[in-house]
Amino acid sequence: LVAAELYGKPEAAEFFGREQFASALEVRGNWSNAGNIQVLINHIKLGSYLKSAGFLERYELHVFTRSDHLHVLPFPSAAEFLAVLGPL
Repeated sequence: LVAAELYGKPEAAEFFGREQFASALEVRGNWSNAGNIQVLINHIKLGSYLKSAGFLERYELHVFTRSDHLHVLPFPSAAEFLAVLGPL
């Protein structure tokens, strides 16, 4: 564990801006339920942290996975990931 931060769950319209959030809600799909919106907020907060802490420049590959998934097989190596992804 490199870092941990607990934060209060923000209200989505305040986080994204009321006008932007209202127009985004018009996009069809199930992304706009409270759980999925919180995942998006978490990704934005994580991205901001990784950038401010210098991790984006420090590492060539970042793998994000869900904390509620049970991974029954070992993760591939970075070289294996990059071989599948191709040139970045």
